[in-house]
Amino acid sequence: MINREHPTDDRVERQEVAAGFAPVIESRASLYHPTVSYEVVVGDRTRLQREAAAAPDLQTGEADQDKRAIQAAAAVETQCAPALSERQITGIIRGVSPDEARERGASAVAGRLASAAAADALRLLPPGADAEATRRFLSDTCRQARDTVDGYAKRRGFKNIDLALDLLRLVQDEALRRREEADLVFAHAGDGRIYVLDGETEEFRCLTADDALAKQAPGGKADVKSGLARIRMGDRVFVVSAGVHHNLSEEALARLLAEGGVRAAAERAEAVAFGGSTERGRPGDITAVEIPFGAVQAETAVAPADEKGDAERLAQLEEKIVRVSGEVARLARLRTAALAIKDPKLVAPGYDVAFAKARLARDVETEGGLAEIESKLRPVRIQSLSLRQEALTIRAGTAATAADQLRQAHDRAMRMRIAAGVIAAEQAHRPVAGIMVDPGAGAAVRQMLSAGGDARGLHDRFKVEVDETERRLKALEATNPVLVELDRTTRELRKLQQEEILARPTARPKPDSGSIKKPGAVLPERRAG
Repeated sequence: MINREHPTDDRVERQEVAAGFAPVIESRASLYHPTVSYEVVVGDRTRLQREAAAAPDLQTGEADQDKRAIQAAAAVETQCAPALSERQITGIIRGVSPDEARERGASAVAGRLASAAAADALRLLPPGADAEATRRFLSDTCRQARDTVDGYAKRRGFKNIDLALDLLRLVQDEALRRREEADLVFAHAGDGRIYVLDGETEEFRCLTADDALAKQAPGGKADVKSGLARIRMGDRVFVVSAGVHHNLSEEALARLLAEGGVRAAAERAEAVAFGGSTERGRPGDITAVEIPFGAVQAETAVAPADEKGDAERLAQLEEKIVRVSGEVARLARLRTAALAIKDPKLVAPGYDVAFAKARLARDVETEGGLAEIESKLRPVRIQSLSLRQEALTIRAGTAATAADQLRQAHDRAMRMRIAAGVIAAEQAHRPVAGIMVDPGAGAAVRQMLSAGGDARGLHDRFKVEVDETERRLKALEATNPVLVELDRTTRELRKLQQEEILARPTARPKPDSGSIKKPGAVLPERRAG
């Protein structure tokens, strides 16, 4: 549920996400574009809905391409937003350029492309990843986002576009949950800051250093740094952009956040930055996000399972599996007997055909013969595999969800890679015959190309994603062998389900009562659907 407050000043917006992971967001638009913020909050669904419908006019040198790029980025991030919320990830990303006069608006586009790239990478983080795995993953994601911006800058001929970014996640295992504590894991580059306000002592801690000095040298980039901090129930976590802490002293910021939250801090920083105060300010974007510790409710690292409920459900499933498996074995035995009675060459050498004719022929006849037995066997096998799949999913725990998401990501990347490769071959006037391109993947690749991408580069990028998801899936399966059995069962189940659909008789339409079929005439078939 999203509650949105409609401010009188169109430069101010406030969002509260009130379900599950609930960051509170305050954002003020930039000096250069009074209605468009250069800074984006990763997974901010209100912004995504707005920009997917109508990309902002940033007055860049290639406005149409940049609008399409923003809308494509919003579509990607919208798909990833539920996964980020489940994993309890948020952060602020800002495109930075010291030459904004020439690169007007380009850094805003870069920030949105980086946010989409980060979301696309972060959705692959296993929900049960521990603090150290999360730290490495966030660091890698920051670097991937930078690579995306570097590619955009290279295509546009810009040299100085960089990113300021802060990504964070709250992680709990069972021991921390019992102590009402959590690990705040973060990755950081640039001039944003992450603060923790202690709920008991009111100590105000800054977890990140301001790396803005790295940008004073031409082409200088701040290093990506990562870490973690232990927090307790009642502590408050804040992420603020440079526009906030550049315009407020640390003492003033601590007081405003403690008493009035991110709204009070953002309003005061705006007053200082844009001339509403006697203090000398530094105009720019202003974004502040609060993540209350109480938001840690969904499963994170090694979340406790409902052991009693799972044990009861597994016991029920095992009982059903035994019963249904017995029926599968009975029908399979009768099918083999029916085949032997029909023609001994249809069964394996050594099968006792005489026994089948003497002892099983009556049972085969009672079941209705070979065709009827086969029609009964497939649904029962599907039922058996479905029950087994459910039991294996419970045993695998949260790793099953992570593995399924990795497989989906792998399949998507493979489709996109094939589409990009075929399009690259067409552009090189070397069309490839006999390769089927997924229509959705083809459309997505062409949309990326219209925003300034390169087909060969996209092919190579998706190849890397295919290899990376395969590597992560193998690593996950190595730690949880149940996943391998679950995957095999799922594949067999899908195959049987497809066979069942194909085996169903196709109902043909009957001629209308008033229709007369002339010799040689063919009645038109009714279209499906």
